[in-house]
Amino acid sequence: MKVRDLLSTALETLAPDDTVEAALARLLEQGVAHLPVVDEGGALVGMISEEQLLDAPDAEAPVRSFLGARPVSVHPGVHVFDATRAMVHHDLSVLPLTEPPASAAAGSSAAAADDADGRNGAYAGASTAGDAPERYLGVVRRHDLFDRFARMLSTQEPGAILALETSERDYSLGRLVHLIEQSDVKVRSVFSE
Repeated sequence: MKVRDLLSTALETLAPDDTVEAALARLLEQGVAHLPVVDEGGALVGMISEEQLLDAPDAEAPVRSFLGARPVSVHPGVHVFDATRAMVHHDLSVLPLTEPPASAAAGSSAAAADDADGRNGAYAGASTAGDAPERYLGVVRRHDLFDRFARMLSTQEPGAILALETSERDYSLGRLVHLIEQSDVKVRSVFSE
């Protein structure tokens, strides 16, 4: 399951010249703790948090003055587990989805290899470094990921939860499922700790 399936474009973004006061109002309006900052060309140039804005000494200052290092984002083809890891690691309420600018996309095989081996933030498809800002596509919200995991784990389905404990040495998921299904029980989801 790829993160592109959860892409939302409904979240309004901020412009670099938006004021702290306007940004706080938009955060409140959107019900999130973070908002992407996107330039006039559609490139993601930063992320701003409610905490940063509340600590700002001047309500009329532009949000660009509070932007730090290049924001964390992921590409649409990233698995939802990797997106979740990025979101939790960076404590984000929304995670931007981006793609390389058209001029960089053609020659990005080295960057793709770096993403695949986890150099960019220890999860595939992460974008945390580079020269050109990436094109903003939308966001994934934390609650959308949570909802997807709830459905993946079949928590809305009627049934029972069966918890089994076994030593790692004796663990064979296929064998356990086979034994359970021999009793005419359908296994809807499996989770391993």
